[in-house]
Amino acid sequence: MVSITAFTEELRRAVRTLWRSRAFSVPAVLTLGIGIAGVTVMSALVNAVLLQPLPVRDQDRLIVAWWTSNTGGHAHVPFGAAAVDEIERHTRLLESVAAYAYNGAIQFAAIEDGSASYVRAGVVDGDFFRVVGTAAMIGRTLEPSDNENGAEPVLVIDEGLWRRRYGGRADAIGRRVRLQTQSFRIVGVVPAVDLPRGAEAWISMQGFLSNAPSPQARVSIERDHDLVSRLRPGVTIPQAQAELSALTAEYRRRIGSELVPVIRSYEEEVVGDLQTPVLLLFGAVGLVLLIACANLANLLLQRGEERSAEIAVRRALGAARRQLTRQVLAETLALGAISAVAALVSSWWSLEGLVALAPTELPRIMTEVRIDARVVGFTLLITFAAVASTGLVSALISTRVDPLVHLRGARVASATSRRGRRTLVVAQIAFAVTVLAAAGVLTQTLLQLRSADMGLATDRLAFVDLFLPRPEYEEVGRRRQFLQELARDVQAIPGVGAVTPIAVRPYAGLSGWDTPRFAVEGQSADEAARNPSLDLQSIYPEHFDTLGINVMEGRGITVADTEKTPPVAVVSENVARQVWPGDSPIGKRLKMGGVDSKAGWFTVIGVAGTTRYRELAQPRATLYVAAAQFVDGAGSLAIRTSAPLETIAGAVRDRVRNADPDVFVLQLEPFTTFLARPLARPRFVAWLSNIFGATALLLAAIGLYAVMAAFVRQRTREIGVRVALGATNADVRWLILGEALWLAGAGTALGLAGAVVTSGLLRGLLFGVQPLDPATLAAAMAVLVATIAVACYVPVRRATRVDPLLLLKAE
Repeated sequence: MVSITAFTEELRRAVRTLWRSRAFSVPAVLTLGIGIAGVTVMSALVNAVLLQPLPVRDQDRLIVAWWTSNTGGHAHVPFGAAAVDEIERHTRLLESVAAYAYNGAIQFAAIEDGSASYVRAGVVDGDFFRVVGTAAMIGRTLEPSDNENGAEPVLVIDEGLWRRRYGGRADAIGRRVRLQTQSFRIVGVVPAVDLPRGAEAWISMQGFLSNAPSPQARVSIERDHDLVSRLRPGVTIPQAQAELSALTAEYRRRIGSELVPVIRSYEEEVVGDLQTPVLLLFGAVGLVLLIACANLANLLLQRGEERSAEIAVRRALGAARRQLTRQVLAETLALGAISAVAALVSSWWSLEGLVALAPTELPRIMTEVRIDARVVGFTLLITFAAVASTGLVSALISTRVDPLVHLRGARVASATSRRGRRTLVVAQIAFAVTVLAAAGVLTQTLLQLRSADMGLATDRLAFVDLFLPRPEYEEVGRRRQFLQELARDVQAIPGVGAVTPIAVRPYAGLSGWDTPRFAVEGQSADEAARNPSLDLQSIYPEHFDTLGINVMEGRGITVADTEKTPPVAVVSENVARQVWPGDSPIGKRLKMGGVDSKAGWFTVIGVAGTTRYRELAQPRATLYVAAAQFVDGAGSLAIRTSAPLETIAGAVRDRVRNADPDVFVLQLEPFTTFLARPLARPRFVAWLSNIFGATALLLAAIGLYAVMAAFVRQRTREIGVRVALGATNADVRWLILGEALWLAGAGTALGLAGAVVTSGLLRGLLFGVQPLDPATLAAAMAVLVATIAVACYVPVRRATRVDPLLLLKAE
């Protein structure tokens, strides 16, 4: 048994040896450090997003619920307020129930100290924080009394907004912030709950109703709720789902609904769609670490071959193999310790870059990602495990020498060492191909999303978000008149082609307007239940021209479609194709709700092209109605301009100021700014996977170069004899390249098998590309071939410069 003192002395000796052998130790530290740094950064991300407990009580018992269509019409339909009341009165399996506005965090104009900005607020009932189980860091949370008529409008903010807007000062409590037209008092700061998704502040439903930007918004908040609840101990999600289905059966029958309840855990709702990409990236960086360890093993085996004579002499003088193995292992552990320290230091600044590049909507990444004790402990543990196993195997191979053979003057490399090094290179190439293939299809997904047909002319399209503070703008007619006059003024700016007021900006997600159910005249209840959910757009006459949406049949909304004329509608082409296959929808009538709905009929007057305006990955079925005949929720302008936005931005702001000095321009951005939001997550995943793929390829190339250099060095005599017997430079090149291609071919075959295994995991992250896309795999192979050529250049050049005459004279 080796004492701690003896092993410590071995480590000191190993450090001195490594310092003298910097040609070996520096590449080893750099190679291993790259792999460890990647693992450190990704483990910090995994720890923050997936492992750290969320800021709620008993998160495994916390659930959220809504309805979904069992006919596939719509994936997320809110509970009605009546359904929530029904559940709360009769549930036996749910401990407590609260409701929140289903359409996510609502973007409010926040006015404070004379400046305007956006705040994303969740609208919740007074029991929300009690049910969720989140306590205030300072101040208090919302209470049931805040949801009563006449209650003072109060605001709870999260830690991120508190630190960003108020510098983390305690005097933020009690401050007043104007959201839209209503003044709210900040009463508390809570950790980032992220429910509803994207919320950085919370107001009560009653507080919102006194501040709703439109009658439609008031109706939605009063009617459309998602449910958050806490399971009783021992109750499972399937049991709760069965109870919800039973409790709401009568309610659903009464409204003629074909909906079924959906329950998700709170954790799944907050981080569920991130779990797969984060774990895949962690797996990719794990493969990079394995490649780095293989490179370290290669370097150790090469060093063992170079020290074989020394080891033979020591064995002949009586040194036990166990002692020699311990020395090599000590050197390896010293390398690992140095590499881990270097990796941790480099991870501090690289983590800042990761956070800066990450999408802001990634939950907890801005506040929770850090290198803490858990991350450091995991890094040291994985480093020790990787380095110890690598060093032990390399030491056992390197110390297996025959002293008699070496003392006779022969310089032969161990067959085990040669096979081991070749095997390691094959494994490196296989891992690199697997990571490259995944990175390739993720990059293809990003490119496909960016080049997807939007169905509208996005070039030179911009959006102006306005805040209309005057009380008279709450009156629909006055607001409409102001927006129409402002649109005419803006359209008079040189370079502006068309302008229209709009209610919903691009890629609004759940924050847009929906019609989950509609019926066509003559449909049965079963037929109506199969209709798709509709994205509802309440538009002005200039909408189609400004956004560049093609009206394929019939006509669009015009100024003649007023509140005094019969209601009309335009449907998107995918609605026409699904609801009226093989027939023209022009002149057909539809209404919102089921076949028994009392809603008025809309006559279809046109068919517009399908767009990706609401969601990027999936074009939504869309219903366009005239704002003058429905609900006018416009508060922004869409502008089509032939001039660069920066050249007309000042003129636009001047027109707004001239129209009403009290109106704020909150945002003036091109369409590409809005497009960047749905692209942010796939871009982040593709960016990281490409970094890991490039790193894996670089490390594999280094490993291949080391093996081929050793191959040339070990066969120098053979090459000299071949040249002396008439072999040409081409023959020598093919001798070296043949070995390299054999190794690369074996590694590629294994790597493609790995890509097949991982393809199923990637499927849910892809758009417009198959997991085993032939073009992507061909591109990866081309990159691999180029890398092999670069890695083999120096060894091949060295081999073709062997002088047989000098070599044979030396022999």
